[in-house]
Amino acid sequence: MNECIPVLRHGALKPYWCEELQEFRKASIDAHNLWMLCDRPRDRIVNRMRIESKYKYKHALRAAYRKDNLEFDDKLSELYLAKNMDDFWIQWNRKFSKRTKSVTILMDIIIMRILQMFSVIRSRRLSLIHVQILTSLLVV
Repeated sequence: MNECIPVLRHGALKPYWCEELQEFRKASIDAHNLWMLCDRPRDRIVNRMRIESKYKYKHALRAAYRKDNLEFDDKLSELYLAKNMDDFWIQWNRKFSKRTKSVTILMDIIIMRILQMFSVIRSRRLSLIHVQILTSLLVV
C-alpha cells in the first residue's frame, strides 16, 4: 500500500524546494553515512567532508528560503502599489493565515453526526444506554 500512497510528514513540501537542494541533501546524507561507516572519526578527512557537505546544504536551504521570501515580498509590493487589494489579501492570507480547511471539514463531519444522532433519537424512543452509545460515535 505504501507503494501507491506516498507518506509525507506535515511541512515536508517546501515551495522553494528545487533539484539543486535535493542534490545538496543527498550529498550531505551520503557523507554522513560514510562517516558512520568509518566509525565516526572526529579528526579525519571524512569528518571534514561530512561537515562541509552539511553546511553547504544548510547554506543552500537558507538561500532558497530567502529568495522565496524576497519574491513573495516583491509580488505583494506590486499588488499593493497597483492597488489590487483583492489579490493582495488573497496572497497575504495564503502565506500568513492560520486557518486550515481540515478543521472546517472535521466540523462538518461532527455536525452531520450530531444531526444523524438526533434524528435517530427523535424517530425512536431510545433508552439512555442507546443515547450514550450514539454520543460515543461523535468521537472522530
